[in-house]
Amino acid sequence: MDYTRRSQKVCKGSYHNRYRNKGILYSSFITLIVTVIAIKGFSRLVYAKVIGVCSNCHTMHYSQNGTQEPEWGDEGPYGYLLTKDCLGCHTATDGGTWKDPVTGAPIVYNLSEPSYGIEYNGVKQGLAGGNFYWVEHLDDTRGHNIFPGNPDDNLAIAPGEAWAYSPDGCGSNSCHSNLDRPFQASQSFDPIHGYLNGRYGCRGCHMVSGYNRFSQIKSWHHANDSGPVVDSKEEGWFRFLSGHYSGYEHGVAGIEDDDWQYTYSKSDHNEYLGKQVASGTGSFVSIGANTMTAFCCGCHGVFHVKKSAGEWIRHPVDRIIPITNGYELYTEYDPLVPVARPDLTGWTGPRATVNQGGTVQKDMVMCLSCHRAHGSPYPDILRWDYSTIMDEKGCITCHTTKK
Repeated sequence: MDYTRRSQKVCKGSYHNRYRNKGILYSSFITLIVTVIAIKGFSRLVYAKVIGVCSNCHTMHYSQNGTQEPEWGDEGPYGYLLTKDCLGCHTATDGGTWKDPVTGAPIVYNLSEPSYGIEYNGVKQGLAGGNFYWVEHLDDTRGHNIFPGNPDDNLAIAPGEAWAYSPDGCGSNSCHSNLDRPFQASQSFDPIHGYLNGRYGCRGCHMVSGYNRFSQIKSWHHANDSGPVVDSKEEGWFRFLSGHYSGYEHGVAGIEDDDWQYTYSKSDHNEYLGKQVASGTGSFVSIGANTMTAFCCGCHGVFHVKKSAGEWIRHPVDRIIPITNGYELYTEYDPLVPVARPDLTGWTGPRATVNQGGTVQKDMVMCLSCHRAHGSPYPDILRWDYSTIMDEKGCITCHTTKK
């Protein structure tokens, strides 16, 4: 793998834009934004909605002075008049940058080991979703492989792929096979798969843009997801997570932390929605609930069939945390071990406690309780080292009697 070539390619255009206007237009725009915020009484800026001058992200003709601008990327021009692709906006060359200084985009790929974010055993793990640094520098078991044209070194399909061996053979050409290649929709599953047709890389999960006869997504990067609870396609869903089995009418609901958990505490974090389903079933049962677990099962559906003959064969997800056998001791929210909430209606922000089964809230374990979404320092995208863990974090947070 040519790391140097890839690093140069994804970073071109990240910090350079010759059309950025630093004069009156920019000042007027910022003044307008501040005025609107003051009038509306927002407690903080909108979360994922792009702000700033248009030229931070867009170009009109992809040329200046009769020549193509090389810093806009070897693979450009890009669709939607963009000057760079996803990684071009969300990559930093150093390990300390967590937010692009011009666009405000969160950094999900540092070319040096991240030196910010939540820490476990002396290793900082970046923002809430983790970081693709470890996928590149360690191995593909450390995260989702979103790099185009770079097949996963270990897996041909997603582990737990529900469609891999379906009768029509769509597993060999499934959107869930690998994110490094475009998905070609199976006609047997239109319009379900048609929603994802042609998507890959970051856009295999984040539906920031695109238009076909099924999705009709338009400019979700400009959606006003001021929340506090983001739970509709008009808001762009939580972190633009939509699609998969459920189509564009469904997505992930939650509360978006305003700095993507660059700062974090028991009362400063994302909030996720959960819905308990029958313990022996799974797969796509809770799709309509707009939960993070339902979204994950679009690729890993088999993992959500958790029982066989009444016995647990896989770790439960979207299951209420018990109030016996030591589980009741997890009462103070730990951002390293997040939980899902059964109902976010009326919430104005994150909560500092974990309310187990038998109380009002009945919080749940979910996929992200154990895994990062992007990448982590540990195999299987875990939040901690599963092979050595016997401390106060990780599994022991819930399984308190096992330490």
